[in-house]
Amino acid sequence: MKWPNDLLISERKVGGILCESGTGTRSGPFQIIGIGINVNGDHDDWPADLRNSATSIWQERKIIVDRNRLLAQLLLELEQCLDELTLHGMNRLASAYYQRCSTIGHTVRATLGNGDIVLGLAEGIGQDGSLRVQLQTTQPGSGSPEIISLRVADIIHVRT
Repeated sequence: MKWPNDLLISERKVGGILCESGTGTRSGPFQIIGIGINVNGDHDDWPADLRNSATSIWQERKIIVDRNRLLAQLLLELEQCLDELTLHGMNRLASAYYQRCSTIGHTVRATLGNGDIVLGLAEGIGQDGSLRVQLQTTQPGSGSPEIISLRVADIIHVRT
């Protein structure tokens, strides 16, 4: 799973989430989730090429964050999401995710695993968590635009 993995504050990356799936010989299918959050870093801590796109909680809120308390709160929130999923299914979590997704409604450029590039409007999230992209048509009046579902891609917001 590649998309979505950026955590944003004011359109700057404050963290990311990466997932790996697999099947163990004794355990069956599994999912490993890695979460990174830029907590107390300052603007000068970033390499020059990241200073305009990366941020930290410190930079945005001007408060020093106790990383242990942040981790404890994050784990509590994750546990509550798992409980919600178990008790009520995906509907409420999917709705909350959709409301917070900064990609919906933006034109995106997606680089697929095979190197192909797709350009279109991010118009929704599929039931399986895929990003639904309405492809840009190259010829006006060519009918209704095709919508594809992206499960794995590098997604970049295209700024106009």
